[in-house]
Amino acid sequence: TLAWLGSESFSGRSTRLKVFQHAKHAMQLSCRSLAGTASRIVVKAARSGTCPSLVKHPRHAVARPPARHCSVRLMSSGSQGDVATVQSRQARAAFAKLATTSLEQRNACLSELERILRARESQILEANAKDVSNAERAGEPTGRLDLTGKMESLCSGLQTVRAMEDPLGSVSIARELSDGLKLFRVSTPLGVLLIIFEARPDAAVQIFSLAVKTGNAVILKGGKEATETLTELEKAMREALAAAGLPEDSVQLAIGREAANALLQPGLCDLIIPRGSNELVRQIQANTTTPVMGHADGICHVYVDPTADLQVARRVIVDSKTQYPQACNAMET
Repeated sequence: TLAWLGSESFSGRSTRLKVFQHAKHAMQLSCRSLAGTASRIVVKAARSGTCPSLVKHPRHAVARPPARHCSVRLMSSGSQGDVATVQSRQARAAFAKLATTSLEQRNACLSELERILRARESQILEANAKDVSNAERAGEPTGRLDLTGKMESLCSGLQTVRAMEDPLGSVSIARELSDGLKLFRVSTPLGVLLIIFEARPDAAVQIFSLAVKTGNAVILKGGKEATETLTELEKAMREALAAAGLPEDSVQLAIGREAANALLQPGLCDLIIPRGSNELVRQIQANTTTPVMGHADGICHVYVDPTADLQVARRVIVDSKTQYPQACNAMET
């Protein structure tokens, strides 16, 4: 959809309403063009102040998008490309509602999830035990995968995020550039996030809590070894969203590498955040035009200042390595 509005295109409320109505109609048809059922629409407001009729291309002609972030390549029916497109549509529809919700609603969702996790701990751990057993048979490490003893920590993390101030609507810059011209920088949600992370199911709860708090829809792609656990956690998350009056599609699971690759297509997500090796990050950056929040190689280093209390330093060093050795922020040197 291409909209061009001249600087002197309209001068009356009724004309402006017509322009916006046509633009809205064009956006709706543009969305349906993903299924090949609409055509490109050009909305043009002439300098005369009138709003001409819409110009339509032949029906079923899929328009070339004006920018790369608007394009979607559809694959054959039943393919991962179709699944990814559907997930993206659902996530965007959910985001449109989630982004405008109150802090009370978002916090209520986190409170409800904490309640559900406590109530269903046995079911979640049972699903997790299946994943751990499968990983052990395959000779895979299970330190990060195993949720045993971590449920209370997950609930504590939800409480911490819930206690945070509302990150939305915060004004960090306010300047008057000239008479009648003011500049504001206001924090807003990003949109649809694709988070790719290792076989660490507790990370899913942490990511979800931050996504809800910041008003973003999220598609979770965890390691395949954690599929049973993540499926059970997704049920809890969606139930918590519904209980708080928020759209359930604010969180979705992408299962399998093919599903993740399909979501790398331009226009399906607004930001991709891969958590893993530097090789994984570079591979994703090389295969998508969607913005990627990647990271470089790093090291977790503890420095002890000559003036430090050595007894305290010793306890910090031991704890930073032994409290959770499998964590990516465990001490290395």
